[in-house]
Amino acid sequence: MSQLLQYNYAVIDANGRCYACQTSSVEVPLSNYILVPEHTNDYYNKYYNREDGLWYLDAEFTQLWENAPQW
Repeated sequence: MSQLLQYNYAVIDANGRCYACQTSSVEVPLSNYILVPEHTNDYYNKYYNREDGLWYLDAEFTQLWENAPQW
């Protein structure tokens, strides 16, 4: 029986930079796994701001990633 891979994650480092993308059949309850709407390599080297829940192009969170996948 195959498992449904229904959870997509961007994995971030301490600075918020995405360094990996994962898909899972179960929820991953780790703070550095950010649930995202789709599995895509476009998240690599983008920055997630935990305070506003948005993705940015830079580590200073000044350039919003306007083309980020939306829910």
